[in-house]
Amino acid sequence: MTASYFKRVFAHNFIAWAAIFLAKFSILWLYKRLFGIKRWVRYAVYVGIAWAAITYLPNMAIAGYWCAAHVGEQWDINVGARCASKAPLSWLVSSAAMSVALDIYIFVLPIPVVVALKLSRRERLGLLFIFTMAAL
Repeated sequence: MTASYFKRVFAHNFIAWAAIFLAKFSILWLYKRLFGIKRWVRYAVYVGIAWAAITYLPNMAIAGYWCAAHVGEQWDINVGARCASKAPLSWLVSSAAMSVALDIYIFVLPIPVVVALKLSRRERLGLLFIFTMAAL
């Protein structure tokens, strides 16, 4: 493995965590735009955004410290070993659990609002089908 490989892994960590956060943020903000007339949905969206920030943004700092070459150090296997060590992985496992819980939260959030809409049963089921496509 070359130095460019470890540099790419490091760059991937920053880009991936930011992209995942922004994807969750955009879905939650869409819910706010669609269902924001209900106060509890607005608050639930803000809670979800804070939850996503707490889940994903620290990963960038953790990757910045553990997965980068320190001053005077070469980009070699030692950097990769430190990145895969127990200290950052313990946080990433808890982050993964919080991420799964956030996915379930985002999945369930629009269901009570759609069920309460004054639409025909067929239209409601169609809307529920659209929002439950996230399960795939």
